[in-house]
Amino acid sequence: MVGAAVLAPEGALAAGSGRLQYAAPSGCPTQAEFEQAVAARGGHFDAKTSSDNTFDVSISQQSDGFHASLTVHSSASTSNPREVQAANCPEVVDALAVVTAIALSPPKGSIPE
Repeated sequence: MVGAAVLAPEGALAAGSGRLQYAAPSGCPTQAEFEQAVAARGGHFDAKTSSDNTFDVSISQQSDGFHASLTVHSSASTSNPREVQAANCPEVVDALAVVTAIALSPPKGSIPE
């Protein structure tokens, strides 16, 4: 059976961060749980950086499991989506949390403000 993602209202962002848009089907980890998974891996949406990046996470259920993508937007460009798939939603959330934490990490040699 193919399920459709239950999308958050357009423009819904992480409370206080303004850097995350998260859409996932019912039964998947919530946006807050995703943010906690990213934080557990060293990434923080509320960290003070010079980056203007925003993160768009989209998860859907398909006949072969769950598919998720992460796209990073800046004022200058939009990344190619990073895509993962797994048998269950928590697994795709864990995989995207790792990728997101890496993307949120400051470049080597930079000093946080």
